Amino acid sequence: MLAGPPSARRATAERGLTAAVDLYRRALTEPIPLFPTLSPLLAADTVKGSAWTSDRQQGPGGDRNDAWINVVYGDLELDALLALPARPDDPPGDAPGRARRFADRLWATMHDTWVLLDDDADVTDATVATDVTDPADAGATAGDRGPR
Repeated sequence: MLAGPPSARRATAERGLTAAVDLYRRALTEPIPLFPTLSPLLAADTVKGSAWTSDRQQGPGGDRNDAWINVVYGDLELDALLALPARPDDPPGDAPGRARRFADRLWATMHDTWVLLDDDADVTDATVATDVTDPADAGATAGDRGPR
């Protein structure tokens, strides 16, 4: 449950749902450049090359090592992936690249609409998270994190 007056809760929920539906509709028409490991790092400006590709003998590796991602983007090195220019119909933003625009659309929206609750807090005490990258960093419990 979101905190605050009903109009604020509704606006927060609508913003999150609008982004989710937008990305879902885009993904129905093309493989969008949104990745489980790399995208959150792009949105946080903490890109690591190992998020895209790494030695498979050291573990599952980066997103490029995923069989389905590899079908579409596997031949691209990280620099080439990040250099794919944004198209006019991509999510709005200042980033010149597609991967960053999609990362920002999902993760900036999630960041702006997360609600963190203390374990014993009343929902009226909940605050919208605006200063954390991951709810786990703020001491949230698994139930507070939402879908993963």
